[in-house]
Amino acid sequence: MNRTREQLVTQVGAEIGALFAGARAVTNRAAAAFAQDQPGLRPAAFHVARWLHSFGPARSTEIARSLGMDKAAVSRLVAELVSAGIAEKRDHPDDARSLAVALTRVGEKRLTRVLAAKGAELAHRLEAFEDGELTTLALLLHRLNER
Repeated sequence: MNRTREQLVTQVGAEIGALFAGARAVTNRAAAAFAQDQPGLRPAAFHVARWLHSFGPARSTEIARSLGMDKAAVSRLVAELVSAGIAEKRDHPDDARSLAVALTRVGEKRLTRVLAAKGAELAHRLEAFEDGELTTLALLLHRLNER
């Protein structure tokens, strides 16, 4: 790799690092907003709720495995979500002998509100870009993610 290419790769790496750090900060703010006004609900419960919103009812073990989290930690977060009325336990859709965790209507509404605010922040960051630039950015990010 020649020096110019090496510098460009380093610069791209630095920008991707900054993008990830910014995305983490936005997610942390969303998690804090999700837990706000709910005593005993930790912001980490947001990740479990978001997973349930995306994939539907599941066993705690499935959620933990998918999120790469400790099963005991997910169980505690599920208990907090249930206690707050954000999630409930019900018969598993594929196996009535076990329980699945699902978001309640209250949980869906709360999560939808927080995700809308999170999306608005991204939209605000992209306001200065023209449509053609957004098209190019989307294509380039897609190519990068394919590898």
